[in-house]
Amino acid sequence: MATSLDYSNPVHILQMARENEVQTLEFYLRVQERTRSENARQMYSSLAREEAAHVRLIERQMVALQESGVWADWQLESQAAITPRIDPAELPAKVQEVEASAQPGDSELEALGQGLRLEMNSYTFYADAANKCTAPEACAMFNMLAQMERSHFELLYLEYENLARHGPSGTT
Repeated sequence: MATSLDYSNPVHILQMARENEVQTLEFYLRVQERTRSENARQMYSSLAREEAAHVRLIERQMVALQESGVWADWQLESQAAITPRIDPAELPAKVQEVEASAQPGDSELEALGQGLRLEMNSYTFYADAANKCTAPEACAMFNMLAQMERSHFELLYLEYENLARHGPSGTT
């Protein structure tokens, strides 16, 4: 994530968002192939589909803004919609908890830690964009994307809790 973004340039924000979404999509595609757990494989596959949908939405917005200067209509539904239970201020501590619990060679926990970090960064990026944007359409879209990334974080953290309770049995 860039540290100093020009929030008055929506195409620049969308370019950064696209880069982040593609990075996260590629991560989930890699991890779904390596995980030992069928449930985790399904979770990563679902998350990859949602990140791909985010990429398509962002690309449509970029084209619309570049061609007409107007935000395109959008709709996006989340398959991973989860009622948030973790306060956004606690996200960094949760990431650190998971990363600290991973032993060398524990690819399942390492993957969860990386996924949590990617989702936390995406949530923060979109929440900042939603708070600093000027176009109501952009603010609504960034706000929705922030909430979806927060739901993804919650889903990954639930998987971590399940793995911590039951171990890497291949059925988590």
